[in-house]
Amino acid sequence: MGRKLALASALAGAALAFVLPSAAAAATTLGETFAPGGCAEDTYIQSDTPSGAPSYTAPFDGVITRWSYQSDASPPPSVRLKVARDLGGGSFKIVAQSALEDITANTLNTYQSRISMPAGTDLGEYIGDDCSRGDADYTDHFAATDLPVGTTTDFTQEHFQQDISAVLEPDVDHDGYGDETQDQCPSNGATAGPCPPGSTILGAMPAPAGSAPGACMGAVIAETESDSSTPYTVPSAGTITAWAATGLAEPGIPLTLVVLRSAGGLNYTVVGTDTHTVPTPVPDPLSFTVGSPISVSGGEILALFAPNGANFACYFKEGTTPLTDGLIALETPSTPTAGQALAQHDASGGGFRLNLAATLTPSAPTPATGQPGKKKCKKKKHKKHAADAKKKKCKKKKRK
Repeated sequence: MGRKLALASALAGAALAFVLPSAAAAATTLGETFAPGGCAEDTYIQSDTPSGAPSYTAPFDGVITRWSYQSDASPPPSVRLKVARDLGGGSFKIVAQSALEDITANTLNTYQSRISMPAGTDLGEYIGDDCSRGDADYTDHFAATDLPVGTTTDFTQEHFQQDISAVLEPDVDHDGYGDETQDQCPSNGATAGPCPPGSTILGAMPAPAGSAPGACMGAVIAETESDSSTPYTVPSAGTITAWAATGLAEPGIPLTLVVLRSAGGLNYTVVGTDTHTVPTPVPDPLSFTVGSPISVSGGEILALFAPNGANFACYFKEGTTPLTDGLIALETPSTPTAGQALAQHDASGGGFRLNLAATLTPSAPTPATGQPGKKKCKKKKHKKHAADAKKKKCKKKKRK
């Protein structure tokens, strides 16, 4: 089968600068609520908290599905949640916000929401009074007025903790719906309703425990052998509509999903591709909707391509990676295109898994057609003539 996949040895001296996640993200609560003290009518962002205290910073790309504010006996009339990115030097950019919500006195006010919150951004609020408590271990920043989304401005630093909390849910397919309570099909960015009937997730993207990442190194890396629980071979006809990978990547690099069909021996044909640029900041997982769904008939295999030198975890090796998982490498001078012929030049052996999961949406069933039967003679209405008496078509013969 050729020499062992070059990535297995060459990457020993080209380690990827990533820390592997231990598990998929789950919903988390940001911030904290409490009986607040007075404050001026401003926009406040909680920019730092002491070790061991509740964080106000998003650990992953997600959606705020509900948020809370604790009021006292005489609260201000309304409050608005804010999400901001710390640009350094006291400058913040407002990237998201809620509607302006009414406050009820002496209660924990909780509001349902659907607010996208990027990883690394901070939670805050716009309010007219009663918003925080002084604490030298906390750092927040404030700026005058209700700053709209998209505003970048300088804030003033102080040491208060903001009275606000929020539940942040993962949004794997980046459709703007929280995966745990709002999205019925978190693997498909095309819908937040029920998954298309019969849709199948091929492959897998979580890093196996104890595994190490490896790069594509400018080759097309395909999984030809896989564990039965995570197949990388297309089982039936349909279309590839979405794909995802663990977000161990450098922002700004192009990544390409490649679907291959065997052409016999070590040769393959590119059935289709889908290329996207890794966004900034890098979400985890990376999730993409295929621009032009790739039609498959069954038997095709999944692959990835990233340019040589791209800092991306193309695959995982060793650790608890199943020995039934194996890869091949196919040479290409540039990003592959549909119809291109590729030849295998390398193989990994067992214990290597591609960092890829893809959604297969089945083809619509072919409408049933009637069974072919005997041709029936059509009776035509016509006037009777003596000459027609001898031309009796479709006439049943009498039994003797």
